[in-house]
Amino acid sequence: MIAWEVDAYAKDEFSDHGDSLMIQRVAPDGVLDGAYSPLTADLPDTILSEEQRHMEPSIAISPAGNVRVAWISDCMQCRTEAPGSLANVAGAALGVDFGYDASPGITTALYPSPIDYWHVNPSAGRNDAGAALSAWSSIGEGPTGVREGPSYDVSQVIRPCAPICFPGKWRPALATRPTGEFCVAWAEAEEPENPLTFFNIALQLYDSSGSIVQEISGQASGDWVNDTSMEPLSTEQVSPSVAFDSQGNIVVAWVGPGQDFLIHVFARRFFWAGGAAPIESRSAPFIVDSDTSPTFGPAAPADANPTVSLVQDSAMFPAADPGRFLIAWNARKLDGPKTASEIRAQYFEADGRPMGREFRVNQATGPTTPGGETFRRLADSARHTVAYGGAGHAMFTWQSCGGFAPNTCEAGFSHYTVLPVGFAEHQDALNPCCKGDADGNGLVDGRDIQSFVDLLLAPPTVIDIVAMCPFDMNDDAALTIDDAA
Repeated sequence: MIAWEVDAYAKDEFSDHGDSLMIQRVAPDGVLDGAYSPLTADLPDTILSEEQRHMEPSIAISPAGNVRVAWISDCMQCRTEAPGSLANVAGAALGVDFGYDASPGITTALYPSPIDYWHVNPSAGRNDAGAALSAWSSIGEGPTGVREGPSYDVSQVIRPCAPICFPGKWRPALATRPTGEFCVAWAEAEEPENPLTFFNIALQLYDSSGSIVQEISGQASGDWVNDTSMEPLSTEQVSPSVAFDSQGNIVVAWVGPGQDFLIHVFARRFFWAGGAAPIESRSAPFIVDSDTSPTFGPAAPADANPTVSLVQDSAMFPAADPGRFLIAWNARKLDGPKTASEIRAQYFEADGRPMGREFRVNQATGPTTPGGETFRRLADSARHTVAYGGAGHAMFTWQSCGGFAPNTCEAGFSHYTVLPVGFAEHQDALNPCCKGDADGNGLVDGRDIQSFVDLLLAPPTVIDIVAMCPFDMNDDAALTIDDAA
């Protein structure tokens, strides 16, 4: 299922039109399942005639077909205590839950609303145990912080920090397990009180009751999802996304500079059995993107929007290949005098082995703007723009951008790409990893030993996981002495 924002022009005045949300069901083979339908609407003019916007939809579907859509409602005149003023209820996080085959009701903006919420960056979660959750960053309710909750009702909020969150938690990404446990990843400030602070990636685990089980956040411990010892000093890692499956696999993806000072998409695998026990194991962080062309690579950190999806799996609907995962991101390249953007992706086996190399998701490559630019991009990392079905099919939803500079992505079209069952194996067959072939000559023999030793004894570094694959004999996404065995 796809959810997107449309510029509805519901009002007579050009400046007072509303933005609405639509949903569209799509069958696994990519065929549209019925017509699209509205999810939101403006309040009647007799109540409020000014602009009302519904935007930034995030959608999550459980294996059994339970759906949650979370979004931000922005209403310029919903406050009533200051009639005639421009008091802005900016960003009230809303959500609606329904079954895949059901018709959800129409949602309107909160009215009247008592406070300015300033919610941003929503992320939806839904499981087969009946729970639905949303995560978002909150600016208006005290200092900037991350909040999650089953709705915008503050009384139902679950927070990954104290009752007043300290500044510097942003862009939360939410993932749920079919059995009820869930986790949230976010970018967290190294120095919360410093407006020029750098960010690292944090992760928090919750049991099915909403109680915190474990937090990986280095404010006190120095333990982050990213490994700061393998990054340049005074740099930041941002835009996390997270996936969680019924087996207990958790994958976090994010973007930031590597030791080569180039922007990369990173990921890290965790295993958590659930309950009250902490995380049992974790891989080392690894670089996901493998195209090393000098004019090509992930987009700037604020726009790369890496998104991860584990293959959907549950006791009721077991996956054909449980634990596999797929990561997609926005990439930029020089196209003559212009900068082009496209969507790239990489498949991985459950043990972290890359299946082939990164590939282009969007099929069309022609201009998307009147000026001849080619802009194609995924939305924010936490909005679940990639889905990986249990049978092996995958779906990406993205935007081709129009508009005019400087707002070249102000308008555009919504698209989706469906990859068929067997596409991961196809990618793997195009460029398989030959374990042990450290010198890349196509043979595994004594001549590989020195190349392996040289890399093992080199200063700590993060290399892309495709280049690491021949050396990583035990498939733990790290180069250690254990690989020599």
